[in-house]
Amino acid sequence: MARYLLKRIVYFIFTLFLISLVSFAVTVCAPGDPVDRLLSSAVAGQEMSSQAAAVETQRVQLRHQLGLDLPLFYISLQSAAEPDTLHRIFPLADRNTLKALTKRCGNWEKVSDYYLGILNFQRTLALHYIRNASGEASRKQKLNDLAVLGMGLRSTPDEAVAGRSLRQITEWINTDSSLQFLSAQVAGMQRAFAGMTKEPLSMNYYCPALRFHGENQYHRWLFGSSGSGKGVLRGDFGLSYISRQPVGSYILDRLPWTVCLAFISVLLAYAISIPLAARMAKKPGGSLDHRVSAFLYLLYSMPGFWLATLLLMVFANPEVLPVFPASGVKPVAGYPPDASFFQNAWISLPYLVLPTVCYSYAFIAVLTRLLRVSLQQVSGQDYIRTARAKGLDEKTVRLKHALPNALLPAVTLFAEVFPLAIGGSVIIESIFTIPGMGSGIYQSIQSQDYPVLVCVFTLTGLMTMVGYLLTDITYAFLDPRIRYS
Repeated sequence: MARYLLKRIVYFIFTLFLISLVSFAVTVCAPGDPVDRLLSSAVAGQEMSSQAAAVETQRVQLRHQLGLDLPLFYISLQSAAEPDTLHRIFPLADRNTLKALTKRCGNWEKVSDYYLGILNFQRTLALHYIRNASGEASRKQKLNDLAVLGMGLRSTPDEAVAGRSLRQITEWINTDSSLQFLSAQVAGMQRAFAGMTKEPLSMNYYCPALRFHGENQYHRWLFGSSGSGKGVLRGDFGLSYISRQPVGSYILDRLPWTVCLAFISVLLAYAISIPLAARMAKKPGGSLDHRVSAFLYLLYSMPGFWLATLLLMVFANPEVLPVFPASGVKPVAGYPPDASFFQNAWISLPYLVLPTVCYSYAFIAVLTRLLRVSLQQVSGQDYIRTARAKGLDEKTVRLKHALPNALLPAVTLFAEVFPLAIGGSVIIESIFTIPGMGSGIYQSIQSQDYPVLVCVFTLTGLMTMVGYLLTDITYAFLDPRIRYS
C-alpha cells in the first residue's frame, strides 16, 4: 500500500503541474487586460488629460507588480530578428504591431526608432495639452484628433495606412502655425518610417532563437515573489477583478456553504438509497421494485431548475404553503450576536431544506438504481449461496456478505460527488440565492473574473484526484481481495 500511495503522489504532482499549465494558459489567453480590469478608473477611449496620465502611470506600476512585464515561460522560441525584451511593451496591440513590422523588414533597430518616434510625438502632444487645458475648444479638439492619429500609428502594421496618417499629421502641422511645436517630432517619425520601409528584408527573421528566462510570469504565478504575493502553490491566486480582494479569501467565504450542502445531500442520498435498494433487490421484479423503479426514472428525468422553481412556487409561496424561506441562508437581520454555532445552524436549517432536496434527488435516483443492480448481481455469487447453505439467516447474509461487495460501485460514484457538486450548484445556488461556490462561479463567468474561475478549476481538479485516491483506499477496506502491491 505504501508503494502504491507513493506512486499516486508522484502522479498527483505531474497532474497538478499539467493543471497549473492549463490554468496559467487561461489567465494569459483570456480576453482583455487584467490591469484595466483592476483599475476601476481606467476608461477606454479617454481623452488627453492629467487624469489619463495618472491612470497610465498606475497601469505601468500595476503591470510591474503583477509581473506582466516578464516573459511568459522559462523557454521561448522566437525569431532572431526579435529582441528578448519585446514582452515589456504594452499594450498588446503595440506589441503585435511591432512583431508584424519586424517580420516585414527584419530590422528591430529601425522598427524601434519608428516606435520611439511615435511615443515621443504623443508625449509632446500630451504635455502641451495639459499645459494649455484652458484653451479654445476647437484647438483642444484638433489636439485630440492628432492623438487619435498617433494611436492609430501604434496599432497598425499596414504601411499604407501608416503612410496616410503621417501625411495627414504633416498637412495639419504645415497649415496650422499653432502646431509647429510638433514639427521636430513629426520629422523624426517620417525619417524613421522611411528608413524602416526602405530596409530590405533580413534573413534574421527566419532564423529561430531559443531563449531561456529564469524570471518569468509562470514562475512568479506559481511560486510568487516578494512583491507579487505567495504564488498558487501557497494558495495565492491573485486578486479578483470584481471584488478587488484576494481570490483565496473570496473562495473560502463561499466554499463552506457549497460543501455543507453537498455533504448533507450525500449523507441523505446514501441513507435513503442503501435501505431502499436492499428492499428492491430482495424481490427483483416484484411490485415494490416496479413502483420504485418507475418513480426513480421519473425523479431523474426532472431538470434541477424546474424542480427548484416548482418547490419555491409551492413551499415558499405565501399564497400556497409558506413553509420554508424563499432565498438566502439566514435571516435578513443576520444571526443573533450571542448565538452559538448550533443555534446558528438551527436558524439556517429551514433555508437549506429546499436546496438540499434539489441537490440530492438526482443522486438518490442514480445511487438507488446502481445499488439495486449491484446487490442483485452479488446475490447470485457462489459465496452468497455458500453462506446460505451454512444456515446463516437472510439478514446476516445480506448485511455482512452481500452489501459490502455491492457498495463498491457506490464508492466509485462517491469520488465524483464533490467536484460535481461544485459544478452542478451553479443553477441551484443562483435560484435560491445561496452565497456559495455555484453562485460565485456564475457571477465570475458573467463578469469575466478569470482569477476566480482559474482557482475553481484548480480546486476542482485537486478534489477529483483526492476523491479517486480515497476511493481506491476504501476499495481495499471493503474488499480484502483488492491489494495494491
